[in-house]
Amino acid sequence: MSGIGESQSDEALTSAIAALAKRLEQHVVAEGVETETQCRVLTELGCDELQGYLFSKPLPAEEFARYLRRAEKATESGDLARPEDAR
Repeated sequence: MSGIGESQSDEALTSAIAALAKRLEQHVVAEGVETETQCRVLTELGCDELQGYLFSKPLPAEEFARYLRRAEKATESGDLARPEDAR
């Protein structure tokens, strides 16, 4: 994902992959998202899910469970863009 938002060829390739997956009725997950620009571009390209350091560092299982609870509360309230902001 490092070239997204910086390289037209990386964006073109990512766009083609996302379009192909959608045509095949597949769920598109982008991994390695680190910047708001990558998040925006990948969402615009039709990615269904995003993951990466922009949202959270890798977490042990117990911390991940807490993260999910915060994410659920943040989603329900509509107040926060990312669950870690609820800390």
